[in-house]
Amino acid sequence: MKIYIDAGHRNSTWDRGAVSSDGQYESPIALDYAIELESALKALGVTTYMSRNSEDDIITLQERTNRANALGADLYISIHVNAAGEAYKGKADGVEVLYYTDATLSQLICNAICDATGATNRGAKQRQDLHVLRCSNMQAILIEVGFIDNLAELNKILTPDYKFKIISSVIDVLKSEFNLNNNNITTSPENIIQIDVNGNVKSVSGQILSGVTYIRLKDLADDKIKISYENNLPTVTVI
Repeated sequence: MKIYIDAGHRNSTWDRGAVSSDGQYESPIALDYAIELESALKALGVTTYMSRNSEDDIITLQERTNRANALGADLYISIHVNAAGEAYKGKADGVEVLYYTDATLSQLICNAICDATGATNRGAKQRQDLHVLRCSNMQAILIEVGFIDNLAELNKILTPDYKFKIISSVIDVLKSEFNLNNNNITTSPENIIQIDVNGNVKSVSGQILSGVTYIRLKDLADDKIKISYENNLPTVTVI
């Protein structure tokens, strides 16, 4: 199975999505969740593609769906953080999953996430105005993991444990609905990993998925180690 994972926003240089009252933007949160979802799917042997791998990648909506279509992806998953707007700021909460035509998968994922996290279940909602849902040739869903303008909920969204529950819930539904590898995924919400880079030992957070240790390369970056992504391709240069 091939799944295209879209970390929401960064459609242009100024697009960072919604922003919280304390200045946190949606796009890096969406990227963080997308990276974790990709890691979990790879552990199941799923072929994955990412719309972007960093905040420096600027990818238009048209480019995202064009690539997913060209790759022949079986499923398109877009990850976002919701915002209620000025009138309801701090009042709206919960998870919703958007779809274009078929509500079944969206409702299953929404139910699973809310059961695991205790979040308000806002349900599956049809949206025919969103490009990534409308212009993708495969089944597509958009997951709103919570509200960025509700600080109480945002603080949960940012914790490794809450993220772990959301990602695990999505994985469980996908395993069931698409008959993915049903081997148990052993995961930990947060681990401190010791990495020796040319004699320089660094402690970074990571996850253990099915016995494989994963870390973010960007966490290794410092004044001596430079990391860059090349043209949104899965090629990384470490200097």
